[in-house]
Amino acid sequence: WVIGASNEPADWLSNITIRDNRLHAFRGSGISLVRVTDFIIENNDIEDVGYSGINIVGRRGRVAENRVRDLNHPEFCPQYPELSGCQFLNSYGIVVTGCGSNPCSEDIILNDNEVRENEHWVGMMNHGGQRILFRRMIASSFSIASVRMVLGKRSLSDPQTIQCGLL
Repeated sequence: WVIGASNEPADWLSNITIRDNRLHAFRGSGISLVRVTDFIIENNDIEDVGYSGINIVGRRGRVAENRVRDLNHPEFCPQYPELSGCQFLNSYGIVVTGCGSNPCSEDIILNDNEVRENEHWVGMMNHGGQRILFRRMIASSFSIASVRMVLGKRSLSDPQTIQCGLL
């Protein structure tokens, strides 16, 4: 976990790079950046996590060439009793979030990531972020959807409020 000091953007951590890691068997998130700016998450292998592969609340970032597999899997979770975070509710391969207790995520590019095998929710999700671009993503084996966009407190009637792209 990397967490900035407060909800004030001036207190957020900046210039964070997480690159070339292999993360395995976490009950929560493989990588979680909360209240960060100017970040890069690149070329990481994340497998067998209970909640999310990559979780982001941030601004001006890039998430590229990561591989996330086996999220919240019913056969995996009982094998690791210490992973009580295996909740069998909503779980995410890669999620950009915010606009709740944290300020909205903004200006994030997600490209060339691969997410596979989430028994209990979605592959990739924008959960209220603004100006979020998903490009050349690979996603398979999900119970709900490969990519899901949720507006949260925003309105579809205002096209300036939320700008998401899926290319």
